[in-house]
Amino acid sequence: MLDDVDTAKHIYHQYPERIFLLRYEDLSSDPQGIGESILKFLRLPMHKSLQDFVQSHTKFNKTKKGISNAYSVYRDSKSTILKWREKLTWTRVKTIQDRCTKAMASLGYNKLNRIQQNNFVSPSIPKHTWPFTNT
Repeated sequence: MLDDVDTAKHIYHQYPERIFLLRYEDLSSDPQGIGESILKFLRLPMHKSLQDFVQSHTKFNKTKKGISNAYSVYRDSKSTILKWREKLTWTRVKTIQDRCTKAMASLGYNKLNRIQQNNFVSPSIPKHTWPFTNT
């Protein structure tokens, strides 16, 4: 993963107008804004119908009989970005962070500490725009 990020950074410096790095958390936390950034990068116009589509498909989970469908195209994108915090133990999170420290730093992710574990559901993902200055 770190090699991929380093390669993307290298390509970006050679061709700054041709690469756009997108983190899942950024898109999920601001689908409208990031969507507009992607279209701007591609030099494409934003149409109202596209804005309406993004708005209607990322603000809530449509349910059938009160049961959320994981495969639905309608979902609250902001609630899904940190879902892993509800599922993983602190031991597992620490193991992942220890093994992915360099990649996380390169992509602008903050490591959690034990104190933050008590507040595990609050976001700590900083917003970044390409290119990342961390190396």
